[in-house]
Amino acid sequence: EVGGEFIPVPDDSDPVDEDSPELVLAERDAWEVRELIRILRDVDEAAELEKERKELERRRALTDEVRLEEDRRSGRYRAPGDARRVPRDERHDGSKGENNYLQRYHH
Repeated sequence: EVGGEFIPVPDDSDPVDEDSPELVLAERDAWEVRELIRILRDVDEAAELEKERKELERRRALTDEVRLEEDRRSGRYRAPGDARRVPRDERHDGSKGENNYLQRYHH
């Protein structure tokens, strides 16, 4: 109420008529967008699976020596024991972890 006069509140609600052409078109457009996104996602997933399958077939066709050399160049291969070796800098960082506390009482 302003100066004794009522100001009408604009209606910002959705249309009540569920069969209104604007609402039907808006819902149809939203559905089309969702379907296109789903189709594109499915196509991308299928392409990725096909790529992985071809790479697997290519690697299976390689000899062991060629596969090992390829793994060494790409960094996929680690010599036995490499995973256990920790550089001296990382071994003694000076901080005490929570694991040491818990391991002390576990026996």
